[in-house]
Amino acid sequence: MYMALWFQTTALQLLFTALWSLSTALWFLSMAFWSLSTAPWSVFRAPWFLSTALWSMSTAFWSLSTALWSLSTALWFLSMALWFLSMALWSLSTALWSLSTALWS
Repeated sequence: MYMALWFQTTALQLLFTALWSLSTALWFLSMAFWSLSTAPWSVFRAPWFLSTALWSMSTAFWSLSTALWSLSTALWFLSMALWFLSMALWSLSTALWSLSTALWS
């Protein structure tokens, strides 16, 4: 039972990490598009804006990959939690069956 609870809390933490990574990725993508839209306004600042846009896009892709990893890991932890819960229920039903068999004997 303890392991199932641990897997559930870990899965929830990873889900929150995935949501945070997704929001960070969206922020960096918006910064990248802002940088790209602002770059043509200033010829002198264009290289800086373009480099900022490229950096923001690469960071956004990194955040997205981290979010996907967190989601897949969270799903794994949830499946492990369900497995441990099913094992606990199986053990409980087996114990109740053994107890009822012992009482009927």
